[in-house]
Amino acid sequence: MDERGMQELSDAVWTPGSRWHPGELTWSRLQHLGRGPDWPTRLWRRGSTVLAWGWVDLPGSLYLQTRPESADLVGEVLDWAGSVAAEPLSVHVLDREWHLVDSLRANGYAESTVDGPFFRRMVGGLDQLPEVVLPEGFTIAEATDLVARVDIHRIAFHPSRVTVESYTKVTRAWLYRRELDLVVHAPDGRAAAFCLGWLDSRARVGTFEPVGTDPEFRGLGLARAVCLAALHRMRALGASTATVLPRGDAAYPVPARLYAGLGLAPIGRSVVFTRTR
Repeated sequence: MDERGMQELSDAVWTPGSRWHPGELTWSRLQHLGRGPDWPTRLWRRGSTVLAWGWVDLPGSLYLQTRPESADLVGEVLDWAGSVAAEPLSVHVLDREWHLVDSLRANGYAESTVDGPFFRRMVGGLDQLPEVVLPEGFTIAEATDLVARVDIHRIAFHPSRVTVESYTKVTRAWLYRRELDLVVHAPDGRAAAFCLGWLDSRARVGTFEPVGTDPEFRGLGLARAVCLAALHRMRALGASTATVLPRGDAAYPVPARLYAGLGLAPIGRSVVFTRTR
């Protein structure tokens, strides 16, 4: 599958300056069904080793990743993407992916000056985690009821295209761990909040995507509590670092504030490149 090869490359090249943690990539690719026609995707390989991938989100957004030593493939990725896109390309990378930034510039692309939503890479250590604190009567448990797990996601992110079938695909993914798929339950047993954690064991770095709370229970600190619970579990599984990629613009500030309160600090941001020549 394209997803497994893409995940393996993201794992192999991960640094704190990377756009894609393999867990973030897994969720982004698998959370919805039927996206194939809208998401042309290609991998470049040498034997069984993935050197690069390109993913076009039609009509014209391109996400790409290459090994630093294979950055010369960026031109091929751009040519392919241009052949399948329905409009001029907008290429999304992190500003610290120097090999991609330099290659895009060499291929006639420049950073866009148009204001718009962007994402902030945040990173923090796990050596001094606070204890998990919940309101009286609330509990945290692993997500064992798939239907209820999907229901709380759809409530938190209404309207949502996530379904039981699509979430089942997520649970079968390479990096999925049941012990990092956590739900906060209210005193009456209802699901109130959730956090899906992902652990890259090779790099010893965890992330969470998605995190959400039922609007009825917002303002109680449940998202903080369930994220902290996931971080404690990640640390027990060998993680030394956590990372997230929330929106960084002023139009959507709440997630970044949540993660800053967990000790994660910004180190980079997403940028968009467009062709200038």
